[in-house]
Amino acid sequence: MRVVSARQPEAIADVLAAIRTATQRGAPAMLITLASHIAKRGAPWPRRVVFPKGDVLKAWGMPDRRLPLSADAIGTIVSAVRSELIARAEARRHYARAVIDRGLADLLVPIGERSASKAKIAWPRGSEIEIPAGATLRLFLHWEEPLNTRVDLDLSIALYDANWRHVGTCDFTHLRFGEHAAVHSGDLTSAPPPLGSSEFVDLDLAALTKLRARHAVIVVFSFNSISFDRLTYGFAGIMVAPQGDQPFDPRSVAQRFDLSGKSTITVPVTVDLERRRMRWLDVHLTGEGFHHQVGGYRAALAHLGKDFADFTETGARPTLWDVAAIHAAARGNVVYVRERDDEITMYKRRDSETGHARLVRILARDHDGAISVIPAADAPTWFATLRDDLAIPTGSSGFVLDARTTGGEGLTRLAAADLIAELAPKR
Repeated sequence: MRVVSARQPEAIADVLAAIRTATQRGAPAMLITLASHIAKRGAPWPRRVVFPKGDVLKAWGMPDRRLPLSADAIGTIVSAVRSELIARAEARRHYARAVIDRGLADLLVPIGERSASKAKIAWPRGSEIEIPAGATLRLFLHWEEPLNTRVDLDLSIALYDANWRHVGTCDFTHLRFGEHAAVHSGDLTSAPPPLGSSEFVDLDLAALTKLRARHAVIVVFSFNSISFDRLTYGFAGIMVAPQGDQPFDPRSVAQRFDLSGKSTITVPVTVDLERRRMRWLDVHLTGEGFHHQVGGYRAALAHLGKDFADFTETGARPTLWDVAAIHAAARGNVVYVRERDDEITMYKRRDSETGHARLVRILARDHDGAISVIPAADAPTWFATLRDDLAIPTGSSGFVLDARTTGGEGLTRLAAADLIAELAPKR
């Protein structure tokens, strides 16, 4: 569309017709990604971020020099894709009601082989997550080395101001930043089984604010260049720092992210200290030499963190909210949306309303009324929620991000990838 608009505008209608035809055969992940991408192509983005294929995930940022698409072209393509996905969802089982959380908009759709964490909660890569409430946060690393192989991992924290200028580092060479703003636990050089080893950095958010620190980038280095895929296990995470005699058990923390891949330097997480939000990146850097320290990567880490932030803010990547809204609009007789402010909005099936029109209403919050509590029901429900905090009748089906509370007896539990797979065309 970009090329034909500039070079052969008389062919625009033919190209749009071909796109509408092609959507009928498109894979669901491709269509979902296409709709989100095209919807944001009305103006150049602050930065483009691309992920070349390979065993090790790397990210490349570049200026966006692409010409914008016209509003008509954007509307036609996005409408065609959404209508096709709605039609596919309508061909599946229908439910008396659907319940979805608008907070799913913080979770990106997993579209690659390594796009979801294998830890307790499967966060898709690029997702933004609210960090735990507390004055002092603990960023931690925990790993166990295989038998007869010493693995020396190092946890490092690079700190940047609001403009991504470096303000400080906390690692095994600088155990403190400020008096107590960031405090490193100390260097461990092996992690023998069965207990493994842990390193951590405690962050005093108030003290960091006084020192102009806005962003924290977590970096894990393999000091003796043993790749992460050789570990028995390894993960990094975030939690509220234990107080007093409270135990520190990193294996019990839900907000953690696995270390994997044939690399020796990884950036698992960035944290916006002011907004109290963290983003799972799981991006790997190319190392030079045998020993690694964060000092040699300060500029690269700043570019990486800023590029991801700019890219995410474009809204050009599909989220689990986008997918859940398609299913709910097509398959639920009544749709309840749990909003971020705890309000519950209701979307009834209006007379002669198409599934696509209902989807547009849900995305725009054009609801049929707000309620404080979802009414109890015995009929099966389709659901997509963040937590296991909803009474769901037997025979229901859906997705829960953090499904650790209940066993889900009588329910069909779906993974994020299942929500996408269910939008495949019937053959």
